[in-house]
Amino acid sequence: MVGRMLVLECVSIVNRSTITNPPSESPLSALTSSNGDNKDPLMLSRLIYASAVAKPLDPAGINLLLSQARLRNGLRGITGMLVFDSKYFLQAIEGSQGELSSLYSLLVNDPRHRDLMLLKFGRIESRLFPSWNMAFAPADAAHRAVFGRRMAGSRFDPYSLDGSAAESLLIDFTTVGADLSEALARD
Repeated sequence: MVGRMLVLECVSIVNRSTITNPPSESPLSALTSSNGDNKDPLMLSRLIYASAVAKPLDPAGINLLLSQARLRNGLRGITGMLVFDSKYFLQAIEGSQGELSSLYSLLVNDPRHRDLMLLKFGRIESRLFPSWNMAFAPADAAHRAVFGRRMAGSRFDPYSLDGSAAESLLIDFTTVGADLSEALARD
């Protein structure tokens, strides 16, 4: 079931009317012309979203998700980072607008997600995660100091962030010194 979508920060071409589209249509569909051609498929962009887990994922499930994402993203020229705490996803993905629009449309309809919330979307000059097809950081007790700087309390809640704060949090995770490129969920 696809939950509500709220757009907090977005480029002006994605207007509020797009969130009323049926679930099969991405709110980023404004990025393509009526015949489906991308207006500028190579324009480098970043998309950040939060979502809740529809069904519990154990470490094996999240590791499968990571390995699939790393493979697919590498083929599509997408880089990014995922933070996960067993209840919530916070993810940034970077690539061409066309690829991000296609991927976001898949995420909206992915049964593993509910209450998908687009936190930020826009053009970028350079990638924050250029070396990672999908970096991963667990929002666990070991990383509480990282997400605690951006969130009230000690609970990981990406819905409490606006787009800029979410982006800053993701950057914070890259500075903790962990090898995020091959990181996997642990028991």
